[in-house]
Parts: sequence; structure tokens; C-alpha cells
Amino acid sequence: MIDAKQNRLDYGKQLAPPIGFELDHAVGTTYSLDLEAILLIPVALFFSEDLDINPKEIRDDTLESLVNVSKKVSIYHQRGKIKVPEQYSQLMAYWEKGLCPVHLDSYFRSFHPKIWIIRYTEIKGKKVIYRVINTSRNLTFSRDWDLAVTTEGQVETNIQDQNEPLIDMLKFLNGFKKIPKEYFKELAHVKFDVLNGFDDLLFHPIGIKDKKGEIYKNPITSDKYMKDFKLIMSPFMDDSTIKSIAETSRETAIFSSADELSKLSPEFLEGVNSKYMFSPFIEDAENAMEISESGVIPMYQNLHAKYYITQRGGKRSWFIGSANATSPANERNIELLIELRGGKYKYRPQVIEEELTSLNSDGISLFEKFHGNTTKQIEEDR
Repeated sequence: MIDAKQNRLDYGKQLAPPIGFELDHAVGTTYSLDLEAILLIPVALFFSEDLDINPKEIRDDTLESLVNVSKKVSIYHQRGKIKVPEQYSQLMAYWEKGLCPVHLDSYFRSFHPKIWIIRYTEIKGKKVIYRVINTSRNLTFSRDWDLAVTTEGQVETNIQDQNEPLIDMLKFLNGFKKIPKEYFKELAHVKFDVLNGFDDLLFHPIGIKDKKGEIYKNPITSDKYMKDFKLIMSPFMDDSTIKSIAETSRETAIFSSADELSKLSPEFLEGVNSKYMFSPFIEDAENAMEISESGVIPMYQNLHAKYYITQRGGKRSWFIGSANATSPANERNIELLIELRGGKYKYRPQVIEEELTSLNSDGISLFEKFHGNTTKQIEEDR
């Protein structure tokens, strides 16, 4: 499931229409936005092309898709988080009406989900398919390590109550820029595919209101039932969140970067059974002479995935999405997690812990045991 070589998602292929279908409309969200990067998105949505083309190259398919992009694609982003490219392209003007900055009611809140909700229609028929892509990746050229889950389903007759939180997220977005009415009529009738080995797929928005006016809370930190095991992967962590997670679990394993783990207080780290840092070799791999590619500027490959597994008895849940293990992600920020509930015995967190830390054929592991200094030790040394 988490094999770094075998289980890779290609962003372009995830956006491309299914065979026999074409794009009707796409709703995307991101925290930060690179104007040059989004020039590539329409080529995948309209023409099923890969995203490895040069954004500075003006091709026929690039131009045709960009002409129609603002009519069929809406991207919501945190206001003020647009990266302006070094060299302006006139093609960016086509995106103007398709981009929507989200301005929340407090400077302490951020718009942070990274999702796509895409409507495809059959070319020679009347079938409608919806696809949801939920990831931890922003719409930028970052080469950080992220996790994503993709699911799709056809519009049917039966009501699917588990889709209501996803519809609530769309209602929130609709307050900033209008979304086609078909979304609200049809999504309640879409039965999304459940990934192999799991029993249920659930949506968990955070920080928005449901139809009763109550705020959706983080399902990880708001669940106070004692668990047998919790696996937490997050590029950002804070003491209070790690403490609340560890206090409600008999055994806890956390995965993050060496820098982030060193910021946690020693007393809170003591309550965590296993602590792992992202491989320093992988972080700096692009700068290695034997690995670097000619013509490609080396970049650090940091950990950016947000991933949680909880287990109680024979029941387990996987959560993948945008929420970090920090206080703002509890209910203050706008986030979205997808929960995969159930799971086969081989999807236990203990098995995944071993898989993430075991050496591959090259003698490299994604994560290593953390033995670094804590904040207190660093302060004493200073």
C-alpha cells in the first residue's frame, strides 16, 4: 500500500477523464498556488496528457484547453498564497476567472484542503461519473513526498448519506464562487468506490459548518476513545496535539522530519513509543552527483504527507488528507480528510510501520529511528 516504488500516483493520470467520458466541470482546492504549474492542469483534464510538458512551450492542446479552462475549472486557494513566476506568460490570463481566493474571517485561520471533485459526462451516452482526489499536495512544482487517495463513482438512484460532508464542503466553496447546480443534485446519489481491502469510505471536512450549524471537528483529535495503536505521519507537529494523540493510545508511532521532531518537548516525546524521521539521504538525494539529472535544478525532497492510522481491537481506520498534527488543524483551519474504514489484517498500523522503516533492495529506508536532540537539549547547547 505504501511502497514508494510500486504504489505511485501520476497527477496527470488522476485528472484525466475515464475512457469514453469527457470533462464537464472540475472543482479544485489548494493552499498555495503556482501560476506556472497550473498551466499544465488543463492539458490533463481536457486531453488526458501527462504533466511532464514544458509550461513555457505553447502547444495546440495547451492553448485549446486554456481557452476553455475558466468555463469548466474552478480552483479555490488561500488568499495571498499565489507564487508569481519569474517570467510572465500571457497564457495565464485565461485562468483569471477560474481562480478564486478564499478569505476567511480570521488571520489565525487558513484555507488548507487539497482536493479535486471532478464531474465527467459520457461522450456517447448519459452516464455521469464523479471523481474525488484527496491529497496532501499543493498545486506547485514541489517535489516533496505526499500521499493521495482517488475514488470515483456513477450517479445512481439511491441516496448515499456518507457523501453529505463532501456536499457541505462544496456549499462552503459555493459562497466564494458558484459551483454548477448538478454537483448538489447528483453527489448525494454517487456511490464512490471503496478501495480494495477496506469496507467503507468516509469524508471528513474540518472547520466548516454542517446543515445544523455545528463545526466539523478533526476526527483524529476529537476521538477520545482509547485506541490500541496509532500511527501518525505529519510534516508539522506541536506538543499539545502529540500529547492528546498519545494519551488516547496504548502504543503510538510518529513519523516526521528530524527538524520537526527536535522541536517537540521531551516530556511529550516520552509518551510516544516509536519516533521516526524522514530519510536525510532522500531529502538531499537530488544534490548527489550519481542521482542528479542534467538540466534539472536540484530540490530538497521534504516529507509533506499527512497520514494517520488508528486501531482498536480488530477495527482500524486510515485517514489521508491535508490536516497536520497541529492545533490549527483541529477545527480552526479548513481541511479535508478521507477515512478508509475496516481494512484487512495486513493493513494494521504495526505492519505499515515496519514497511515504512524497512530497508529496500538499495539499502535505503524511507524513515529512520529518531535519536536527535530535543528542544530542551538544543537550548542547553546554545
